[in-house]
Amino acid sequence: MRWLILALFIFINGCDNAPEFNPVNLVDGKFMLNKSSLENNNPIFYVVQIDKKKITFFVLKTANKVYSFFNICATCRAYQLGYKAQKDYIVCKSCQMEVQYEELPVGVGGCYPYRLEGYEEGEFYIIKESDMAVGKKYFF
Repeated sequence: MRWLILALFIFINGCDNAPEFNPVNLVDGKFMLNKSSLENNNPIFYVVQIDKKKITFFVLKTANKVYSFFNICATCRAYQLGYKAQKDYIVCKSCQMEVQYEELPVGVGGCYPYRLEGYEEGEFYIIKESDMAVGKKYFF
């Protein structure tokens, strides 16, 4: 009976605020996101399949600048659980570490997500497929 209760607890917590992943549409080897679709401190989660490997990431606008991160960290990578978004911070779904959105661009190591290279060009935030492919080494 204890195992059933533990399994139920893990299932409920694992699904708590689970992000919805939007599929990536690549055009000429690029993912182009209109920056007007981003709200400050409200990450949008995406999924892309590259070489039969599913890679998840999120794009975040904070302090009116746009960043992108793989949905995984070095410390908890083995669990492949990623993050969930809260009002003022992102939470690692494995260890429950909270990171303020403003700290993400400067954080390194530990439970900070791996950075995914991208750049702003006019009204778009652009991520190259080759930069997304770097994530293949992080995901099973």
